[in-house]
Order: sequence, then C-alpha cells, then structure tokens
Amino acid sequence: MRRLFLSLIFLAAFCPTSKAATYYVCSTGNDSNNGTTTGTPWLHAPGMSTFTGSYTAAGGDQILLCGGGTWHFGNSGASPYFATWTFTSSGSSGTCQVNPANTVVTTGCIYIGTSASWYVPITGTVNTSGTTVTWVSGVRKPYACPTPGNSSNNLSNCAGDFGYLTSGETITINGTPYTIASTPAQGSTNQIILTTSAGTQTGVSFSYNYWTRPILNGDNPLSTSAVASCTYNQDSVHPFSVTGNYVIADDMEVMGWCWSGTSNGPMTSLTGTMNEQSNWFFHGWTTPTPSGSNNDSYAMTNCGAGLSGTPYCLRTLLVIDGSDSTGGTVFTDMGGSTGLTLGGGGEVSYSYINHVTNGVKDSPVFSFHDNMLANFFDPADGTTHGNVEEMAGGSSGSCYTLDTYLYDNILFDYAIGEQFDITPGCAASSKQGFVFNNVSDVPGVAGGNGFILEAGGSQASYTWNFFNNTTIYSMQMWSDAYSGGNVSTVTGQNNQFIGYTGQSQFLTTGHSGQGTLNYTSTAHEFYVSTATANSQGYTQSGDWAPTVSNCNGVSSSTCTVGAGSSVSSICSSMDNSAAATACAEGLPSTGPLTVNVSTDTVTPNALLVRGSTPDVGAYQFQAAATASQPAPFSMWRPF
Repeated sequence: MRRLFLSLIFLAAFCPTSKAATYYVCSTGNDSNNGTTTGTPWLHAPGMSTFTGSYTAAGGDQILLCGGGTWHFGNSGASPYFATWTFTSSGSSGTCQVNPANTVVTTGCIYIGTSASWYVPITGTVNTSGTTVTWVSGVRKPYACPTPGNSSNNLSNCAGDFGYLTSGETITINGTPYTIASTPAQGSTNQIILTTSAGTQTGVSFSYNYWTRPILNGDNPLSTSAVASCTYNQDSVHPFSVTGNYVIADDMEVMGWCWSGTSNGPMTSLTGTMNEQSNWFFHGWTTPTPSGSNNDSYAMTNCGAGLSGTPYCLRTLLVIDGSDSTGGTVFTDMGGSTGLTLGGGGEVSYSYINHVTNGVKDSPVFSFHDNMLANFFDPADGTTHGNVEEMAGGSSGSCYTLDTYLYDNILFDYAIGEQFDITPGCAASSKQGFVFNNVSDVPGVAGGNGFILEAGGSQASYTWNFFNNTTIYSMQMWSDAYSGGNVSTVTGQNNQFIGYTGQSQFLTTGHSGQGTLNYTSTAHEFYVSTATANSQGYTQSGDWAPTVSNCNGVSSSTCTVGAGSSVSSICSSMDNSAAATACAEGLPSTGPLTVNVSTDTVTPNALLVRGSTPDVGAYQFQAAATASQPAPFSMWRPF
C-alpha cells in the first residue's frame, strides 16, 4: 500500500495537470462563457488586454476565432475592443517543431487561428432594382487583388465589394433568399445579378454565409492618399505579440492602422522560439504627409531570431498588399510608397508582397525563399531608399553563424534603391551565402542596385555562390564593406543576364564604403539583349520563362534549355536540407506561388527537378519529374 501511495505521489508530481483543449472566441461571445463550444464562445481571446475569462494553457491547445468576426484596436468605443493582444503562454517543446528543414511536428504547438466551418455571416445593406443588386455598406471584401507577374495592381483591377460571392449560391436580402446568377468581374462595379427579381428596394439588409479571416481593425479609414492626421494614432503601439514559445499564429487579417511618427510598430511580433506566423493578410494602412522617414518605419511583422537563426521563427504564406494603402495607386520612384513589411530575423517563405517601400530592412533573415514580390517603390518621404530584401547581418560588425539563402523568388521591381542587399557568414564562421533560382526584373530600367553582396563585419573575406538566376536590367553587383579592405568572392554559374553583354556592365565600383568583389564565372553564363531574348520566347508578360525548347532557332548558343551544368556539389555543401532540396530543382513557368485573388491566399507550386540536363537561369523547362513542394501551411488550420 505504501508503494502504491508513493507511486501516486510520483505521478501527481510529474504528469501534466492539464491536457489540450479547444477554445472558441467570437465577436458575438461573452467572456463569462466557458469558451469550450461554438455556442459558448468568449468575446475576447486569451492575452487580449480586455479578456476577463479564465485560461490555463496546455501544449496542443487551439484558440479559434470565428471567421468574419472583427476585433478593434483603434476605436475603444467599438465592440469587441482590445488595446493590445500579448500571448505569453507556451506550447510543448518536444512536440512542436515548425522548421521545414527538419521533421515538422505540430501536435504540441498552441494554435491561435480560425476554423473554416465556424464563422459569422457577411452582412450589410444593398439597393435592388429588379435582378440587379448594388452594394451600399457593411463588411467589405478586402481590396488586395494580387496579380502574379508585373501587372500594375491597383484598385481598378479588383472585383468590388461583392468579389467574394459565387454564382449559384444564396444571398438573403431583406429576409428573402435569392439565387445569385452572376458576380462581378475584376474592375467592375459593386453589383451582382440575381436569377429572379428582388423588386426595387433601397438600403435594405443582406446576409451571405461565407468564411473570411477574423479581422483585427485599427479603425482608421482606408485611403490611398496621405491623410491629414490619424483618426486613431497607432504610433508605438504593438497590437499583437507572441512572447511565449511553440505557438502558431494563423489566418488573421489586419487593416486600418495609421502612424505619423518614426518610433513605431511592429504591428505583429513573435519574440519567442519555434513560433510560426502563417496565412496572415495585411492591407489598408495609412500615414500623413511624409515627415522624415515615417513612411517605412512601421513593420507589419517582426521576429526575434538573430544571426544564428535562434530563436527560430517562421513567417510563411503571408499576403501583404498596399494597393488600398497610402501611396497604393502611385507608380513612381521617389514619392511612391509607404509601408515596411518584415522586421527581425528568421525564415520568410511562400509570401506575396505588393506595393510597399520595404520588404525586409536591416534584419537578420537567414532564409528568404519562394516569395513573389511586385511594385516596390522608394519611400514617399523623397529622401531615403527602399529595400526589397536587406539581410544586413554584418552591419554591426558581427556575422551569421549559419549559411544564408536567397532562392526561388520572383521580383518585379519598378523603382527602388536596393533590391537584394545580403550578408553571408564570415570567414570565422566558415559559412557561405547561396543565391539561386531568382527572377529579378526592373522593367525598362538599366542598372539599379540589384545584388549587393555584403562584405560586412570584421572578417576579411566572404564567400557567395550565385547560380541559376535570371536577371533583367537589374544587375548591379558590388560589395558593401563596413570595415575597409573586406572582400566578397562570388562564384557564378548557369546565370541568364538579359539586357547585358558582359560582367563589366554589372560589376560596379566607386560606391562609398565599397569593398572588393571578385566574380568568377565557372560555366554557362549567358548574356543576351532584350530583343534577342524576346525573339527566343523569353518575354516580360511570360515572366521571362522559356516557352519553347529550341528558342525558335534564334541564337541557339544562348538558349537556356538543357544548357546548364551540374550544381550538385554546391547543393551538398549547404547546411539547410530544405534549401539543398530546392537547389536541385528549378522554377516552373508559373513561378513559386499561385495567388488566389478571391481569398487573398497563396499556394506553393511544385518545382521541377533539373536532373542531368539542367537549364541555365531560374526556370526548368518541361522537366520529366516534379518535386513535391511543402503543402500550404494552412494545413495547421483545423478545417
């Protein structure tokens, strides 16, 4: 009996006292509820400053916000309201591993997100005239309408506020259900057509059963122009933060925030270890007339990872679109855009970023891959330059202690100071930088600071592997030296340079603080004029992918299909298994992502195995085998 008693004491001391549970939060809920069913949801989520319920965390918990619900962090008179949402709890370290370079396990992660089977209907008011229904007010379909490639993505390209409706489904108008006959096309008015007449009605209610992301709204009106002032000023406000570990934050929409100063953000932040932010949609930010560098001083998402990649943080499947934000309809250089998207370090993947002034800025991101980037412009303050991706780990005199990666990205960059400004590990860390399978296009603009391959920090030498890239007008390559005399050694292979005749046109000198860059071409570097590339089947409208295997018989010596050489030895030297796998593959003609303009989501495309006859450039044409890209990380979402 005494032995049994001692055993029970041992079990009580060392077994978990709580087990994973699912909790529900909805804009129609109440914090006095138990939060354990969809019929008894909380009004606020655990960690929100206004949450008054009781929550004890356990690894594997799911905290689900109802789709279509809106939580306000600007207007304190709106309900539900929160000033800040700081989640401090942690999941289980042994059963939460979100790094794709290792075996992914999520059973012990705490999941904060949503469920597609639980949502509040979309409601509002409409006018009707026979079978024509015109939207008047209510919950709006967000205006992000990303078009892959180099199209000008502005509001005129978007479906209207009824862009989410589907033909054949039912909309209820003033209490009567009607079947939808047709829905708006892109660029059309905010109207739908019914199969039967709804008569003539003005300002009547409608509802439609449709899932959309939960919304975090700063409550500032949307404007593509600079605003006189912020209705609700979010300077130095951090609305959403995860400070715990082993947490997945998934599927939120953020809109309506405004800032005027330079000490701001981030809008969302993950500072713990092994955390993931996936499937978020950012849009609809505003700022007053430029003053200093306030335009790009508010990061939308920040991560606490450093030069060693720890604490690990993954940001993936994000859509960040400034088309409906301040500067969102301007397509010029200086005076063009607002918005800094990604601060902090870690890994960034499978994301669509459109019409902003900075992607990554002065941050220790060690892996940036499979992203689609369009319409980047220098900040609207007219004095500073923007960056598409600046992995500036060496600027402080230190260096990465792991390999750094830039691969499988497509950039259509209209006018920005620097595209890729990146730092590898230094000689002391024996680490390298790898740049491959990228498409970089500055339409009609020769030069531009395309690839600044850093020689930062205190070490003497840095090593770069630059292979299987397709660059169009966008190549200026130089070494930035934070300590004089630094040297970047670049090995080039299988690259396609469109619009250039040789290295002398892109290897630059004379920059302030510039170190030495030694570029060695090992094999199969193709230089071709734009006119010749067009006649070979490579076109801007086709994202510069090969369209025929023989280049229409034009300048066959620069035809990329099957003309490359093996990079297997480079791939095998990488310290990241996911990058090493991608190293043996090429982009399909559809690019790394498929963007869904109705749901503002992205899905990874399968890459193509290069095999024994690799192509030159970022693409692989008609390969016999496809490689399995990771499933969209929305698989974490409990649909």
